[in-house]
Amino acid sequence: MLDNCNKPEWPRASLRNGHTGKVTLRFTIAPDGRLLKQEVLQSTGDPALDEAAMKGLSACRFIPGSINGKPVQSQAMMQYVWTLE
Repeated sequence: MLDNCNKPEWPRASLRNGHTGKVTLRFTIAPDGRLLKQEVLQSTGDPALDEAAMKGLSACRFIPGSINGKPVQSQAMMQYVWTLE
C-alpha cells in the first residue's frame, strides 16, 4: 500500500518528556495515490505524537486500491508505535 514514506519526526517535547505510545490512523487514498483525509482512531495519549504521525503520513505516496485493474479511492488503517530505544 505504501509507495514512498519516511518515519515521522519525533516531537522534541515528547522525546524530552519520554512520551511513548501507539497511534492508530484511518485514512482515505485517492486513485492517484494522494492522501485525501485521515483521522486518529486510537490516540497515544500525547497529542503531539498523534499529530506527528499524521504529518508523517501526509508526506507519503500510496499505491491505490484497484478494481479490474483500474485505480479507485480506498481506505486503509495504520498503526505507528513510538518507542524509546
